[in-house]
Amino acid sequence: MFSQCKSENIPIIVKLLPSIDRSRGLTVAERIVDLTLRYAQKRPDVVVGLDVSGNMTTSNIQEFFPLLEKVRQAGLKLAIHTAEIHNDVETEAILRFRPDRIGHGTFIPPIRCNNPNLFQLLKEKFIPIGKMN
Repeated sequence: MFSQCKSENIPIIVKLLPSIDRSRGLTVAERIVDLTLRYAQKRPDVVVGLDVSGNMTTSNIQEFFPLLEKVRQAGLKLAIHTAEIHNDVETEAILRFRPDRIGHGTFIPPIRCNNPNLFQLLKEKFIPIGKMN
């Protein structure tokens, strides 16, 4: 797709952000991380990072942090979906882990959560919500 867009002079940049569905567990996540790292070595112009999403109630995100650190150490970006439901403890752990982007973040603003410090932490860590550069 990338080469076709380029050859046809279509002004689009195609990048890939594989995703872990955390509700599928650590074993599946390990396989996805391995594939992501392998393909990032082969195509660093296309594979730019890893996304973590899925049902927050089915797992402890901190169990995924060592895997995500491997991705970070390889120079790839990390996007983590959080605060889609109200869970201040998990949201704070993710903000302190400092991903490159937060997906959703609905329950980070003080008006929507019990911990007004979450929004301050988001600002201090300079973590965007939305598009990853």
